[in-house]
Amino acid sequence: MRSPQFNIPEFTSLDATFIETLERVSKQIRVVLDDVMNSVDVSWLKDLPKHEDRIRDYCAANGWYLPLLGFTLPQIKFLADLIAKGQKAEVEDFLCDFAKSCCDYTFTQAQKYWPHRQNILQDAFEAHSQRKYTLSIPVLLAQADGIFFELIYKPEVFPDHKGHRQVSLYGYTDAKQPKSGKAVDELLKSITQGLGQLPISSMVRLSIELLRIPSAFSNSTTLDSHTQKLHWKGPINRHAILHGIDVKYPTEENSLRAIMLISYLADLKEILERIYKNSDEYKRLLKKLTFSPPRTKSTASSINSTA
Repeated sequence: MRSPQFNIPEFTSLDATFIETLERVSKQIRVVLDDVMNSVDVSWLKDLPKHEDRIRDYCAANGWYLPLLGFTLPQIKFLADLIAKGQKAEVEDFLCDFAKSCCDYTFTQAQKYWPHRQNILQDAFEAHSQRKYTLSIPVLLAQADGIFFELIYKPEVFPDHKGHRQVSLYGYTDAKQPKSGKAVDELLKSITQGLGQLPISSMVRLSIELLRIPSAFSNSTTLDSHTQKLHWKGPINRHAILHGIDVKYPTEENSLRAIMLISYLADLKEILERIYKNSDEYKRLLKKLTFSPPRTKSTASSINSTA
C-alpha cells in the first residue's frame, strides 16, 4: 500500500482555511486507517499464539534460536504459513537469509554486552566470514554456554552447593526436562516474588518458551545397536560437536545457527533487564500505594491533645 501524501499549508492563525484543511486531512487519515484495518487478517491474529508455538516447535527441532524481539508480524505470519505447509526448504532459506542479515548486528550486541569475551567472539565471527566453519561453530557453542550461565546464575537464587550445576544451556534434569527452562523459571520467580505474574508480550513469551522445550542443540546422542554408531536428532548437536563425534557439522547453515544462538542470548539479556526494571517499578509503585498502619488509640489521643 502506497504511503499517503498530505498537503498541509502553513498557517499564521486559526482561520477558516485551517479548519477546512484539518477536516480534509482527518478524512484522508480515516480512509487510510480503514484500508489498514481491512488489510489485517483478524482471524489470523486471533490464532497468533498457535502460530508462534508452531514456529517455536520447528526452531527447537531444527536448531534455530531466533531473536524474536526483531520479528515483525508479517514475518511471523509468512514463516508460520511455510511451516504449516511443510515447505521445509523454503523455511530454511528464509531463516538462513534472516540470520545472514543479523550477523553484523549480533556481533555488535555481543561486544556491548560481553566485552570480556570480545577477542574470542571476534575470532569466531571472523572464522564464519572466512567460511572456516570448523572453527566458528564449536567456539560459538562453547561461548553460548558460558554466556547463559552469566545471565542466569545468581547465588541467592541457587544457594545449594551444587546450584551452579542447575544452570546449563544444554543439560537436562533427572526428569528429562531442559535445565535452561527450569533455571530461567527459578530466576524469574525470584525477580517477581510478591508481584504475581508481570505482563509480558507474546514475543517475549515465545522467546523464553524456547528454553523450556528440548532443542536439537541439546538432544542426547544414542548408540545404534546394529551399527554401533552414535546418532542424534537434528542438524546440529552441541555434545556431538564438542566431543568430536560429529565431523560433518561444518556448514554455513550450522554456523548461522550458532550465531543466532548468540543473538538469542543477547535478546534474553535485554528481556531480563526489562523484567528487572519493570519489577523494580512495580515494587516502588506498590510501596507508594501501601496503606499506612492504622493509628493506635494513644496516637489518636496525642493528636487530639495537640490540636
